[in-house]
Amino acid sequence: MQHSGARAAIEQAGRQEGMVLLGGSGMNRVIKMIMDGDKLIDANIFYPPTLIAPAIEITAMRYATQSPIRGRHVLDSPLITKANAEGFHFPDSPC
Repeated sequence: MQHSGARAAIEQAGRQEGMVLLGGSGMNRVIKMIMDGDKLIDANIFYPPTLIAPAIEITAMRYATQSPIRGRHVLDSPLITKANAEGFHFPDSPC
């Protein structure tokens, strides 16, 4: 499970006070922890699977046109907090 290693290290060191974990995958179990008010995990970053589409498109353009592709590509990755976690939580999800 996400955070398990970092969480175990924090708990073993007795350093829960003032520590916060920030995840980066939008795992359903972690979102549930946020919803439940977990003291170590108060936010997560959602990386939807659709983020791969722009990467594939840019890579294909590079090889199809034989031109260098330059620029900055900013993709939306919403921050999940207790305030909006319910919209990202899917109770029937296996992860």
